[in-house]
Amino acid sequence: MKNCFNAGKVLCSVLVLGCMWLAGCGGEAEERVAAGDAVSGEAKTGGVQEGISENREKIRDLQSSQENIFSYSDGYPVGLQFYQGDVVQFRLLDKTQYTLVDGQIEAESDYVADIYLDRADGSSGLLAGDLSAEDVGNEWYLAQDGSFYCIRQEYENNTSSVIKRDAQGEVQYETQVDMRVIDICQLADGSVIVLLDDGGGVNSMLRLGELNQETGAVTELSQIQMYEMDEAIGAGAEGLLVLNRSTGIREVNIKDGSQTDRIEFANTSYKLVDYGWIKDIRVLEDGSAEFLWAESGRSTREKLEWEQIDKIPVVMRGFHFNNSWIKDAVAGFNRQSDAYVISLEEAGDDWDDFATQTSVQIASGGGPDLLYGEVLSDYIQGMLDKGGFEDLAPYMESSGIKEEDYFPLAFSSWRRDEKIYGINVDVVTYCYSMERSVLGGDSGEPDIETLVDALYGHDDRAMYMRFSGAGDILELFLEGSEDLWGMIDWEEGRCDFGGELFAKMMEVAKRYAYDENLEYPILASFDTCDSLLAFQPPSMLEEMGRVNVGVMFDDGCYPVVNSTYQILSVNANSRQKQGAWEFIAWLLGEEGQQVLMRNDGVPVSRKAFREKIDEDREVLENGHPVWVGSSYLVRGKYVDEMREIKEEDITEEWIEAFIKAAEDARPLPVRTKPVLEVIREEAEDYFNGMKSLEEVISIMENRVQLYLNENG
Repeated sequence: MKNCFNAGKVLCSVLVLGCMWLAGCGGEAEERVAAGDAVSGEAKTGGVQEGISENREKIRDLQSSQENIFSYSDGYPVGLQFYQGDVVQFRLLDKTQYTLVDGQIEAESDYVADIYLDRADGSSGLLAGDLSAEDVGNEWYLAQDGSFYCIRQEYENNTSSVIKRDAQGEVQYETQVDMRVIDICQLADGSVIVLLDDGGGVNSMLRLGELNQETGAVTELSQIQMYEMDEAIGAGAEGLLVLNRSTGIREVNIKDGSQTDRIEFANTSYKLVDYGWIKDIRVLEDGSAEFLWAESGRSTREKLEWEQIDKIPVVMRGFHFNNSWIKDAVAGFNRQSDAYVISLEEAGDDWDDFATQTSVQIASGGGPDLLYGEVLSDYIQGMLDKGGFEDLAPYMESSGIKEEDYFPLAFSSWRRDEKIYGINVDVVTYCYSMERSVLGGDSGEPDIETLVDALYGHDDRAMYMRFSGAGDILELFLEGSEDLWGMIDWEEGRCDFGGELFAKMMEVAKRYAYDENLEYPILASFDTCDSLLAFQPPSMLEEMGRVNVGVMFDDGCYPVVNSTYQILSVNANSRQKQGAWEFIAWLLGEEGQQVLMRNDGVPVSRKAFREKIDEDREVLENGHPVWVGSSYLVRGKYVDEMREIKEEDITEEWIEAFIKAAEDARPLPVRTKPVLEVIREEAEDYFNGMKSLEEVISIMENRVQLYLNENG
């Protein structure tokens, strides 16, 4: 099957391109929006533009309202929850005597505090009095039988203590939990569930556990899958509610781990805005939801209710809507647009099938309006060749969007001369660096032959890059070259992988593949740059004895932006090109770039980029250093690769190098992607010892040649 270069893909590619040739992919067969109909300046949010298909629909949207339920000047909340249909609050009142000495507040007595239980009807009662600092804890919770749980955090060793008191306030037990308990709730069946944080830093994993009410021991509920950006738990009608900051609320069956969505934030204008700290959540019978927020001075109830709105849907399809910034951006655009609402369609588990379906739909005159990321996978080049994407240059001109106001990468990914088919709004880059000693002497950035020869002749046992297997390493060597270092002749439609360079690449990739069971040194690193502080200027690399070794393009080493996760394009078949363009224009505008920055992105607008630099520098003000880098779980232990950045480190030279990196950033070549897939697939048989190098290269050449013949 592999010898036919994944026959299904080839056949589908031929069908897709054939359909596009006949249909013109949005030519005479559909009403094109004249470029002059595009809005000028910032994307307008008024009525539908002339010449646009006005297909307004009744669409459900989430609307938020807030109610202040507790205000107080004495004390602050240490617990807030729904209880028997009401809302109750635990409030701490500090009774310690303090005095001001030389401008500093100092205690005149030992710490002592009272805990009050407040109810929404205005009543309040003393729950526990004259507590020491150890007894106060960080979070209190009222159980169905009238007993209380107090959670005390032990931040230094990432553990917690659970203290249970009976209804009269008497301590029943105190038990230590070997993870931090960050939330607690009691379900309808009486079981007490805790949300746990394993203390892994940037790689921290949230877990769920059930608390034994007699002893305080916690049993982890390993059958339940938790996800990035899960934040709070609450009692559902039958199971456990879990709030995810990005996706919404789901209900979990504690016994079998099955999960059901209750409130989905996708395709709505709702954005979870912080009103302090979320303390409890619930979903009501009518499908609405409520959050309880606590902050100093007040506690707030936020209610989410469904409402019918009248707008034109614009469908955006992509792989990676788990990126929080794009969902925040969609919510922001939907809030401000009177005419359009962006609706998200996300791939399931089978990305290849999703890409194939999308390609066939576009080829037959349909498909989504907007494409986010490289959702078309191997079909991108064919779509570009046959006019599957709308040229956005005329829209930019009519909107007053000037290329010089943005870094080149914004418009260079899928560009054909003056025609712009894809737009990047983010400029988070990555590159590779390596120990200079491996290359020998004080040499600068190597070319591909120098790098491969140096690794080939390296005598010491080592691994090339953390988590990079042999196939990954091979792709790192090839990914930046338009012709795979002369191994592909696109004009003649020929390939040749029989040279010495490729043989050495294969051997080096096999030799230096990552194995977490080995303790060999790591030669190179994958360096992500998502802020001024995370950036590694040439002066830092020099001090570290490192040198850039990628990404290697045909004319040198340059930083790369992975357009797989962020490029936006408009389907040439779309009847809502105007709405699709308005969303892209909004993302390129001030508000959209601010959304990106709030989600730790790096804006592609030069003006916003400068603002990002200022924001990053403010973090270091007052002499507070910042630690940047990565933390990894290796052989069951966390390995930190962090470095300290101080205010004096950020020089003008550093800033100018950061700007230059954004200026020089490039996308990876598009047309080599299908070929790289074949190379990786076939190379695996060499890496695992199933076939010789000569056998693998012969099969590889046959498959790639078939692809070139079919797509020449």
